[in-house]
Amino acid sequence: MRSESTTRRLAALLLALPLAACGEEKTAAPLPPPTLRAVVEETRAGIAADAPAEPEPLSQEALDRLPDLLEFVATSKGDLAKAGRQDLLGLGEGVIAKLHDVALDQAETDAHRSAALATLGDGPSGRAAAALNDVLTQGREPWLRSTAAWYLGEIEDESWVPDAVLHLKYEVDGEVVQYLAQAIDKRGFVAGLPALLVLSTTAADEEQRGAAYALAQKMADERGYATPEELDRAWRAGEVEPPPTTDGLRASIWHWISRLAEWQLRGVDDARYVLVCMGRSAAPMLGEALYDTDPYVRLHTAQVLERMGGRGRPAAKALVDHLRTPDVAPQAAVALGSVGGPSAGPALEAALAPDQRPELRLGAARGLALLADPATLETLRSEFTRERDAWPELAQAVAEARLACGDAGDAVTFATACLDRDGLDPASSGLALEAWVARRAELEEPGFADLLEAWNAIGAKRGPQFDESAMWKERKELLGSSAAVRSAKPLGAP
Repeated sequence: MRSESTTRRLAALLLALPLAACGEEKTAAPLPPPTLRAVVEETRAGIAADAPAEPEPLSQEALDRLPDLLEFVATSKGDLAKAGRQDLLGLGEGVIAKLHDVALDQAETDAHRSAALATLGDGPSGRAAAALNDVLTQGREPWLRSTAAWYLGEIEDESWVPDAVLHLKYEVDGEVVQYLAQAIDKRGFVAGLPALLVLSTTAADEEQRGAAYALAQKMADERGYATPEELDRAWRAGEVEPPPTTDGLRASIWHWISRLAEWQLRGVDDARYVLVCMGRSAAPMLGEALYDTDPYVRLHTAQVLERMGGRGRPAAKALVDHLRTPDVAPQAAVALGSVGGPSAGPALEAALAPDQRPELRLGAARGLALLADPATLETLRSEFTRERDAWPELAQAVAEARLACGDAGDAVTFATACLDRDGLDPASSGLALEAWVARRAELEEPGFADLLEAWNAIGAKRGPQFDESAMWKERKELLGSSAAVRSAKPLGAP
């Protein structure tokens, strides 16, 4: 595991990208960087000011009544049990903490623990949800976590959703995964769908695989999609409308954004995961966070938006602004290419211009590869011609962007040469070439299905006797000898 000091050094390296050795540095007279302020701190302070006061501890009389009321709920059904739960909650808001403790106490009977969870499900939304989420984190028994997840879904407040999404990342019991995904879906969010799709193909039990897929299908049906896979693609592209953002959800998202400033790697990784999964619900707030004075918040926010893809499009304007913020501009350029939008292509083409800072130009080329907009091809071809001999690293990134836009010819030749060229990353060009071949195989261009099969077969040989270097060398030879590659034309060419 990386130490905190190692994490700090890695972050510092990202924030101070070295200038590439590409000759004399050229600089433009740029617009001034956008104004920064303590966005996260100020916003969270305002949220804290609106938060309700901590509840008073239960009186001794209430503490004396609690066991009998809990027993009544545990042994009753229907309206009687509901009335008992309301009597329990009537003891005062301090009862939430007591019910939380009962639920986690393995010395208590299962009936009492279930009654405590059921009462929390009827409780005041914010504190009850926090208590149930904590049971998900600390509860040892799968039945306990499943029950907590069920009652979370009954609470009409969305503040608990981001924390529940994080539980999905670490949950190992398939039944709990289903209950959590269902609870998140009840509040209108799609974030539990990927976990269901994984479970539907990996669960050891066939019945569990079928149940997971059936729940995923139900989510698709409710949103007008034919299959869960179609819903998943639309959600990742930012095409699924999120539910309205409540004050509770907004406060929770800002909590996770604040964790992007942590030094501890686990906390930052968890925050990035949660925020990516929250998608369009979090994107406007991430756009605000890009203006924070903390450079690590800005950097990690841009990384989150890159991973969001189309779900991060509400933050596109802020990313364009931060092409003028020197320390995070390269990452902002990559993120802008990922989220897309009408302004992305022109802004990235301008950032690729030779009078821009070298590290920004490199980020812009990588962003254009993610954007994959054929309208940028003329600019990409011009910059490739300019830099192919002067700056191989940028030429490699531009060639890969051309491949993503459907180009062929010298872009393929150059990217293929990068598979074993000193000082360049073969995996980067390898992924670009693989996607280029796969796309043409999907379009049924002659020879590309066989080429893709041969490419994959070479990859399957990798092992102790056939290392990564040997794999890339053989794949390079495969592409160099392919008649299909030599005769390929840019997509859309006559």
